[in-house]
Amino acid sequence: MKSVYLFLTVICLSLSCSSPSSEQNAGNIISLENTKKLQTTSLEIINAIPLETNSENLMGNRLRIRKSESHLYIMDEESKRKSLHVFDQAGNYIKMDIEEGGGPENIPSLDDFLIGTDGKLELLSTVGDMATIYQISKSGSPEIKFKSEYVATSFTKLPNDEYLLCGGYNLPIIKNRVVKVSATGEIVDTYLPNEYSGQLLPMTERNFFLSGNKVNFIESFDHQAYQYAGDSLKPIYTIDFGPYAIPSSYWDMDFMEGFSMLNEKGFGNITAIFQGDQNTLIECMLQGPFGVYKQLLFLDDDKNTKYSIKINEEESPVFYYPIGIDQEGHFLFLTYHDSLKDYLAQIGQPINFSLPESDFNFPVIISTTLTP
Repeated sequence: MKSVYLFLTVICLSLSCSSPSSEQNAGNIISLENTKKLQTTSLEIINAIPLETNSENLMGNRLRIRKSESHLYIMDEESKRKSLHVFDQAGNYIKMDIEEGGGPENIPSLDDFLIGTDGKLELLSTVGDMATIYQISKSGSPEIKFKSEYVATSFTKLPNDEYLLCGGYNLPIIKNRVVKVSATGEIVDTYLPNEYSGQLLPMTERNFFLSGNKVNFIESFDHQAYQYAGDSLKPIYTIDFGPYAIPSSYWDMDFMEGFSMLNEKGFGNITAIFQGDQNTLIECMLQGPFGVYKQLLFLDDDKNTKYSIKINEEESPVFYYPIGIDQEGHFLFLTYHDSLKDYLAQIGQPINFSLPESDFNFPVIISTTLTP
């Protein structure tokens, strides 16, 4: 829990004072207080994929996971020297595909990655005032696809081979927090004007969340989740954090005054959004003098129902890191072998899936169903 708190505190120190977004109109406002509260026992674990672990691919909790038709690609977001590990869909380890470094088989930085519709791996590497998109060649070496003077920290690819790049609040370098670029890197459209005027250190975070042809977008300290459609980014959900909403006055305060106020009252933040065919899972993080916890919002679009589960990492580590929704509508979480075994023993559920013996406390992807 402490590591998450420190991570968000760094963001606070970076932001100081400005409104994150001038877009305040959202079609679907969700109040955390008005959702139906559930316990973690409403989540039933039905399957698990253990990720084969050795001394060469030890990873932490903050893993960015992408899935192709045949493989899982995983990057440890908190690693000092980021690398991309490849597993098959059963969790068997295949290789390390790329690593940060100065050699011909490396890239200078690994900020984000994706698997294109053609199955090819693409990587974002931003150094100084230049962002570079690499593509892995058939020989396994990184090849430059294009360069952009837009300083991006995350990206995604659109069906027409154009890209969305996010640069955040880094003025005066970034005039728009999101831009669209062509397949060769020219800026063809801009979104979310950057109205922030204070000093800001660039942040690297996951901003884009894909679900089929849907492209969703979130960013730190914005209470809205957006969707890219019709050549625009429009809010699709607004989270009402109640007493933990960041007041508009915060963005006009002196840095130390604003920072002190947030830590004294507490605040909420959207940290992930996953969409299935009928269900949506929104991960919200709240922190303050009470510590740090998450509220997981489960939205049933068909029944128009809204449920929430409060998650504390120390008490419920098994469900603390949601990572997606699969094609069957199951909610996916990342946990670790020891936490999973302890939890199953605690609730008396037999292990009806394979968990291999290992010298390492290996990560496990679990599939769950929600029964309100």
